[in-house]
Amino acid sequence: MNAQSPNPEPITPHDAPITKPVPGWHLHRRLYDWTLSFARSRHATAALIFISFSESIWFPIPPDVLQIAMTLERPGRAWWYATVNTVSSVMGGLAGYGIGHFALHWVQDLFAHAGWERLANFCRPETFEPLRRYADSLALLTIGAVAIHPYKIFTIGAGVLHVSLASFMLAGIIGRGPRFFLVALLLRLMGERAKTFIDRYFNLITLVVTVIAIAAGAVVVLRDVL
Repeated sequence: MNAQSPNPEPITPHDAPITKPVPGWHLHRRLYDWTLSFARSRHATAALIFISFSESIWFPIPPDVLQIAMTLERPGRAWWYATVNTVSSVMGGLAGYGIGHFALHWVQDLFAHAGWERLANFCRPETFEPLRRYADSLALLTIGAVAIHPYKIFTIGAGVLHVSLASFMLAGIIGRGPRFFLVALLLRLMGERAKTFIDRYFNLITLVVTVIAIAAGAVVVLRDVL
């Protein structure tokens, strides 16, 4: 066996192990775990309100995650959690609508002062005029509330288009409420099995619902065009 060298070469900065950056999905997973950590907290309902409200504006984790965990902990409160989720999501949507409604001119001025004329011109209200012809259709707004993910794109976009506030709120209730109450119903009927089912088939269910919603939207648009 070779003797170990008594004077090993020092490790230079170039030889030091390189620390790999944390992948983006790890950060998302940490947010997911952080969201779940509130399920058994005495502040669980307040956390659900905050997360559901924020998800309509910026937060990346859907509030269903916490609703499912909370409902499994306290099945008797399933309908209450679904109601809290619906109201908070719609109220958060109203805040997202306000951001889109009032921020467009601010963004346009910001680009103009920076000398980015193309972006400034793109943010002019006239750019979105072709879309405004559909903005007052409750059917299309409801389909958008169901099909557009993440939901914050729908809420802020509706504000940019200056859609009817009453129609926007109604579309949010119709589009979001049944989703949260369906989760509550599945958990009440199936318990832990429902969580397994939702975890396994959530992406597929979302895809199917989105395709159906887009098809329904296309029918509404084509009916108006033809």
